[in-house]
Amino acid sequence: MNILQAVKNLIDSRDINVEERSRTNNRANGLGEAFEDYVKNIFSGASGLSGSAAQKLFSEVFSYQGSASKPPDLIIRGGDAIEIKKLESKDSQIQLNSSFPKNKLHRDDSLISRAACNAESWEEKDVLYVIGNVDKKDKSLRSMWWIYGDCFCASPDVYQSVKDRISDNIANIPDFEFSETNELGRINGVDAQRFTDLRIRGMWLLKNPHKIFEEKSYVKFNDNAKFQLFVLMRDSKFEQCCELDKKLIMRLARERVIEFSSEQLANPDNPAETIPCKLIKFSIL
Repeated sequence: MNILQAVKNLIDSRDINVEERSRTNNRANGLGEAFEDYVKNIFSGASGLSGSAAQKLFSEVFSYQGSASKPPDLIIRGGDAIEIKKLESKDSQIQLNSSFPKNKLHRDDSLISRAACNAESWEEKDVLYVIGNVDKKDKSLRSMWWIYGDCFCASPDVYQSVKDRISDNIANIPDFEFSETNELGRINGVDAQRFTDLRIRGMWLLKNPHKIFEEKSYVKFNDNAKFQLFVLMRDSKFEQCCELDKKLIMRLARERVIEFSSEQLANPDNPAETIPCKLIKFSIL
């Protein structure tokens, strides 16, 4: 399974309904879980299936199906790691919590799930962000971005250096007892009887790709469309897909089912350089 096959799955199903699940009493969490299930269906080709049939297909397609608190949300067997984000506005910032943006996923990252590390043999994976704008009233998808981290996220050392500088400064505050942590800091025994500890956590926020690329005039949101999909990947990623899938995408473009273009985007690590990318747009009017 690859991203081009998932595009075809979505076009074939034209399913934009996200049915709220009852796995939680929290309405917002329930809709988030429903969107995760929706993404699983699209990327596995399980739309229309349910129960054991769907679960069997999930197990075949995905080697890992997620942790509630650590990235990634999915790993395609032998393929990409997927981070799923549900938003109520197409322009909302993406909350990443304590894990900074990923241009790639590395097995030695202490903030990712150990189960994900052991799901298959790997050292580095491409990270695909699947970002959905779900209407909270009718539970329908208004838009989605499928965008690879290396198209808009910088290298890990950029974020790690900021985190390290903050952590070092916190650790140098006098008269506190600190302990090692993956967070920004941890102070032990804050009160006189040492009953209370303090965890100092970061909250990383990532600018929505729709806002990024609309401002740069690569995309334009059609308010009259029922649904819009935007898919962005480097040329090198597109070329890794099998010839049959690439030919299918080109045929869909010729038939005007999708829009397909080559773009030159600013390098996330050096905006003076450009990287060649492919942009796919699909709309349901």
